[in-house]
This record gives sequence, C-alpha cells and structure tokens, in this order.
Amino acid sequence: MFSMMQTATSQLTCWFMTDVLPCTAFLIAAFSALRLGKFNIDTRQKTSFIGLPTPSNAIFISSFAVCYQDASVSVWALLAIVVVFSWLLVAEIPMFSLKLKNLTWRDNSTRYVFLAGCVVLVLLLGVSHLYALIVWYILLSLATWCLAKKTARYEKLLTNPGAVMDIRMTVVKPETNMNKTTQIRVTGNGPEMFAVISQHAMR
Repeated sequence: MFSMMQTATSQLTCWFMTDVLPCTAFLIAAFSALRLGKFNIDTRQKTSFIGLPTPSNAIFISSFAVCYQDASVSVWALLAIVVVFSWLLVAEIPMFSLKLKNLTWRDNSTRYVFLAGCVVLVLLLGVSHLYALIVWYILLSLATWCLAKKTARYEKLLTNPGAVMDIRMTVVKPETNMNKTTQIRVTGNGPEMFAVISQHAMR
C-alpha cells in the first residue's frame, strides 16, 4: 500500500503529498497492532469478532495491492481505503466468524450464505481478487448486525410493559379505495401495542 501511494503521488509537486501522505499507509499496521492488543483482552470475541479481524484486513490489503499494483489508482481512493480499514479494525461492529458448533442451517445460515457468495465471486473474478471476498464479508456482517439490532428492538417491545412507540400508518379502505394516514402513540407490552394498532386500522 505504501508503494502504491508513492506511485500515485510521484507526479505531484507538493512535498506534503509526495513525502508525508504515503506514510499514512502505516496506519494499517498501527491499528492492526492495536486490534491484536484489544483482541487478547476482550472476552466478547470467543465465537465472533468485534471489528474486522487482522488476517481479513491483511488479505484485503495484499490482494488489492497485487491486483492493482500496475494500475493507476487515485491517491484519494488509496487514502480512503487506509482510513476505512484502519477504523474497521477497532470499530465496535460485530462480525461473524467461521467457527462451526454444528452443521445446522439455523445456527450457521450467515456462514453458509457467505461461503456461497465466495464461490460465486471466485468463479466470476478469479482467485487473485480475494479482496472482493473481504468486502463481501464486511457487507454481510453489517447486514447481519443491523438485522440483529432490529430484531432485538422488537423483542424488547414484546417484553417491556412500559414501552412507548410513535407509529405512522397508512390504511387502504377497499370499499372506497382511499388511503387513510394516522399517527398514534401506543404504550404497553407487545401484544397490547399490536391490539391498539389493529383497532386503529379497523376504524
């Protein structure tokens, strides 16, 4: 990455761009060391990861460098990669691991989807473009995390008797073919909320 940034800035005249900016590539090494330090004392990472694993980051950087070492890549694109992947190393974002406790779909659906996507990407791009697999891993981890947060929110509504929710709903009346938009505030646990919402929808 350092040599790529040197090449990308070699035609520039500003000393900061040619001498200092390429050194930002070493941020990846610094944040990798920081991540390893956090990983060794973080008890939450027994079956999954918090942040991008260092080996995955290394695969992305090395594969990207091999594939685009002779290509003309913008220095700003390279800088963005350095910043984003340095942040991902220490970000508080859960990322799944490939550790299998069993082979059931229910417990390993995310892993199976990831492996299937990897096969497709390898067939389309070839083995040399391993960086695409890491991008796929990150995107799938983010999607899984967002889905888990949404599921946890609804589970909290189902069990919390003092929950409050503002709802804006649009109901289509078949007999008049007209839309009716209503905004209501409901309180209580999940079943009570759904009962109130259903009553308003029937009006």
